[in-house]
Amino acid sequence: MLKSIFSLVMAFLLVFTACTSAPASVPQDQESQSEGGDLSLQETQKVHQPEEILKEFYLEIGETPSEVKVGQSFLSNFYVIVKDKETQLAVSGEEVSVTYPAGKKDGVVLYETEIVVSDGDGYVFFVPEKTTFSCNDTVTFEIPSKDGIATAEIPYKVSTNLYNRGGNISIVDYTKNGNPVTSNSQSASALLLSFMRNGFSKIGLMDFVQEIHTDNTAEIQRQAYNMVGNQSAFIIYGTVKYDGEVTQKDGKYQVPLVSTLTAMDIKTGKKLCSTEIKVIGQGNSEWEAMENARKDLWAPQATEFFKYNMDL
Repeated sequence: MLKSIFSLVMAFLLVFTACTSAPASVPQDQESQSEGGDLSLQETQKVHQPEEILKEFYLEIGETPSEVKVGQSFLSNFYVIVKDKETQLAVSGEEVSVTYPAGKKDGVVLYETEIVVSDGDGYVFFVPEKTTFSCNDTVTFEIPSKDGIATAEIPYKVSTNLYNRGGNISIVDYTKNGNPVTSNSQSASALLLSFMRNGFSKIGLMDFVQEIHTDNTAEIQRQAYNMVGNQSAFIIYGTVKYDGEVTQKDGKYQVPLVSTLTAMDIKTGKKLCSTEIKVIGQGNSEWEAMENARKDLWAPQATEFFKYNMDL
């Protein structure tokens, strides 16, 4: 009997030892998730490590190409030099974005952007294609820098190719009471002289007071084409009106003017471009202030607009 009791005790001890020493079972999918969790944590730590501190750059403008006419190519390239602000030395291998006028739709300039890498001497070149539209714009170079975005802008000037194609001007002046002046337009004469000073030739004046006053553009085109045919490429027409009361300031008269102007293909009637111009002329008399507004402010601004926007 003692032998039987001893056997039972030994069996119990063996079972207890086996249960306490066996490793806890872990489901296979739970083990995989644990390993995956460690990997994800490592990847997250890697992604969120601090980025390398950027240097401070600046862009040195190399050359400004001369203005060209539509249909011509620029005689030199647009370029900048990437430099380190601290050392003043050129930096190679840096990406620079170059944004430039790439086209025009409904009179609005469209842009495209290219990425150019600075060469061994830090130079970044932009070589534009042959011009196909007029504009007075810029080529913009940009590079990320420690202190923000380093930027450089180079003028991109393409003037119209209608300098010698012939054109006509018809402007209606208005009185302070809002009535059209039926005699010779002082504004038309001022714009004609401004066009001639800027290199336009074969420019003349036309008189379409009633047609312009009633905004009858179809009749303007019909009569203009019947008068000159294919001898002229365009007609510029519009109005010049008082834009408020005549005032005095510091002993000078001030005359505010507002003008709406449109350039039209004289053959087809297609509108090439249009603008609104507001100026305030000053003078010792109302008449002098008006003349200064027309000749010194309005006419030069109008000429500048058509010079860089009139495409046929």
